[in-house]
Amino acid sequence: MFTSRITILISMAMCLVSQISAAPLPMPMQRAIDIRSPVDVNTLADTSPSKGENGEIVPYARDKRALDVNSLTDSAPSKGVDGDIVPYAASKRDGLDINSFSTSVAARSVDGEIVPYADKRALDVNTLTDSSPSKGENGAIVPYAKRDGLDINSFSTSVAARSIDGEIVPYAAKRALDVNTLTDSSPSKGVAGDIVPYAKRDGLDTNTLTDSSPSKGENGAIVPYAK
Repeated sequence: MFTSRITILISMAMCLVSQISAAPLPMPMQRAIDIRSPVDVNTLADTSPSKGENGEIVPYARDKRALDVNSLTDSAPSKGVDGDIVPYAASKRDGLDINSFSTSVAARSVDGEIVPYADKRALDVNTLTDSSPSKGENGAIVPYAKRDGLDINSFSTSVAARSIDGEIVPYAAKRALDVNTLTDSSPSKGVAGDIVPYAKRDGLDTNTLTDSSPSKGENGAIVPYAK
């Protein structure tokens, strides 16, 4: 009697489970399963750059740009313009490279451009030899004696010289006589800046008397005492 009751309960339970499993799913759940995407979460290779867009993984360059992130070589200068990498000289400033002349040429910057330093002058910075004296005049290097046609010193180093109005002239250029035309044995004196014989005032020597003759000084001259 007890065994028959257990058998009846098991039969009823099996019947109930079979009825539940055969019933259809609710409509919202069935619809959600039907609209799932058959695509995998990531269909891109590991080497391809990707990003998430609206919940999907897409290639990184699939957006508004047809170019790669950087299509320039490593040796080409570049800059970023509106999120794109473009050549550095592709702007509207100029069609020239940053520096189009060699490193041995002196250069300066004019309005953001690198130009030769002497482009406004027809002359080089220094066209004079190292042995030529020079000076700076209005930003140009010119010979130092360009003003007067004469060299700085046109006479030898053994000639006495002086400077008159910025020119080097012989020291005795204003006098017809040399500094001293007398011999070392001749007595001399300075008169008005000239060296003259000491006895130039009179025709007599300083002392024309012998040692044995008495003499006296008269008006600067030595005369016999008994004259």
